[in-house]
Order: sequence, then structure tokens, then C-alpha cells
Amino acid sequence: MAPAIIFIDELDALGRARGAFPGLGGHDEKEQTLNQLLSEMDGFDASVGLIILSATNRPEILDPALLRAGRFDRQVLMDRPDRKGRTDILKVHVRRIKLDTAFKLEDVAALTPGFSGADPVHKVSIIPRGIGALLDKETLDEAAIRALATDLKRMEATELRSTPV
Repeated sequence: MAPAIIFIDELDALGRARGAFPGLGGHDEKEQTLNQLLSEMDGFDASVGLIILSATNRPEILDPALLRAGRFDRQVLMDRPDRKGRTDILKVHVRRIKLDTAFKLEDVAALTPGFSGADPVHKVSIIPRGIGALLDKETLDEAAIRALATDLKRMEATELRSTPV
């Protein structure tokens, strides 16, 4: 068998701790998929040349069985990007967007300290653009307000669900 690398993004979507949410049932599809993944990982032969990598931004909710020896037992922490890193990430995501000559990606990166790489990209991606429209600061500011409103609505909904009746 040839060597292979398997990458699982957002492992927390699949590997949430079992039984962490009582009352929601015990054997849903995610749990069955997690059980299958765990049993398959137990059967790997170290000499086969198979590497499984995963990424999550919520390691605290992962099922402890995923973190046992021989599974995802090593962690590499990635810090959030600095200003230059956020600028570089934005450059990749706006390469097909016409930018106003006064628009500076460095300004967007400067306004988003402590953000993950996806946060500034999200702001740029939700901007409604017509054919030939330019991305300018005013449009970005409107998008930032919309993104903030969306985040606030999501937080309110989460608080309402977690508030006891």
C-alpha cells in the first residue's frame, strides 16, 4: 500500500464528546461515525505509512477517546495570524475582486487584531457586489456592521437556548 495522508478539518463537528448533551439521544449518526472512525484508527498498522491529521478550533469539546495514544495524541497549537498574516490571507481571498485604488488591505488587517484568519475574510466575502463593482472602504464598513449584527443575533440565539425556563 502506498503512503497516504488523510486530513479531517473541523474534527469537533464529528468528534464532539459523547454523552455531553443528555436528552438528545444516544446513537445519532455523528456518534456512529465517530465510533467507526475510532475503531478504524485502532486497526492501523504503524508500518503502513498512513498519517491522519485533523484540525479544530474547539479542542475542549473533543471526545477523550480521540486523544488517546495512537489516535490524535499530538497537538500543534497555531496562533492567530499577526497583521502581516491577516493581510496575506486577505490577498488570497480578494484576488478576483476589483479593489478601489484608495482601498488598502493593510487597513482591514489593522482593524482586526486578535481575529482568526477567517474573520476578516468573512467580512470581505459577505459584501454584495455587482458585476464590475469596486470594493471600497464604505462597502467594507457596511459589511462589518452586517457581520457584527449577524454575530450578535447568533449569540442571542445561543443565550436563549441555554437559558433555563
